[in-house]
Amino acid sequence: MRSFLFRWGPAIFWMGIIFSLSSIPGSFLPEVGGEPRNILFHLVEYTILALLLLRATAGKWFPAGAISLGWAALDEWYQSFVPGRASSFQDFFVDMLGISLGLILGKGRR
Repeated sequence: MRSFLFRWGPAIFWMGIIFSLSSIPGSFLPEVGGEPRNILFHLVEYTILALLLLRATAGKWFPAGAISLGWAALDEWYQSFVPGRASSFQDFFVDMLGISLGLILGKGRR
């Protein structure tokens, strides 16, 4: 159990942070920075997730990538139900770029 928590705990925790941030209604989000800042945020958010999932899956690209993509899709779908938020293919695309970057960086470190 300790081994599982050591490997998977950070990834699960980060997924919880993503979910929590996606739960913030649009009216409570700051308007600072506009679209470039939003793109950077999504890129970093999912690069970190992919890196943590690579760690959790002992460096296996496919499970890490599949879980990351699934979480990104679920996150975008979920946001369509949060007041003042919307689901966006552009955000999902940037999430995919972040996942790709995380997988490449993670594999390069091994």
